[in-house]
Amino acid sequence: MNRSHYYFISITLISTIGFLSCQKDNFSELEMTPIEYLFNIPNKIHFKLSQQSENSTSKIPYSNSLNIKNIGNDTISVNYTIFAFKSNIKNYNNIAFIKEDSISNLVKNDTTSTIPLHRSNILFSKENTIISILSFKEENKDHPLNGLFNGELNVFDFTETDTTFLRSVTCTGVIDYQGRFNLFTQDVDEENIVYIKGNFNSNNYISGEIKNNEGTSLSQLVNIENQLLQLVDTKTIEGSIKFTENSEERILKVSLTR
Repeated sequence: MNRSHYYFISITLISTIGFLSCQKDNFSELEMTPIEYLFNIPNKIHFKLSQQSENSTSKIPYSNSLNIKNIGNDTISVNYTIFAFKSNIKNYNNIAFIKEDSISNLVKNDTTSTIPLHRSNILFSKENTIISILSFKEENKDHPLNGLFNGELNVFDFTETDTTFLRSVTCTGVIDYQGRFNLFTQDVDEENIVYIKGNFNSNNYISGEIKNNEGTSLSQLVNIENQLLQLVDTKTIEGSIKFTENSEERILKVSLTR
């Protein structure tokens, strides 16, 4: 092979390598399709939580965002909370993040601009995410006990003649615009009274249950006729509930501040 052939082959190889290098430099990373979790209150409001992987090689943590759409017929203003958990067991020590926010004067069919949320290593689902509408700011339509609360739960042993204080646990949680409630105790050593969920009716009678730290039911809630939970001022809920713990009847005295 003569020198001219070597020269031609060399030039061809150099050109090919340069072309491939330029192609690699101009190659953009594949766009990742966001994963979406949807939550609706029919004829009122639509939540879309979008989760985007950081890049094509790393699935987590996810960058999370939220858009809210008015799917009703009237302009709305809303207070809401999002509780996201690291797994399907809903207890305070398992929370990935809590988001509390509000929107104002969202007209029919309009959608908010993108609202950033905390990054997480979890995929949102109905099992590990609680979205609560605290208020639609509709006078005399929202439940009077609605709000985001912090406070304490005092546990008493109960007999027909006396009560004995056993322990106190702190808690946080929400009561939504319809009176549904989700309360979570914050004490890491508490094993029994971990997650309290249920519903208030219009007369402040409740139905619901207490779940333990394994996510299984500890006890149903029982109303005490003369100690129903109620507002004692505009910010504080007080009252008592009966429940069963270790086959013993207990009283749970509630004091929550909005």
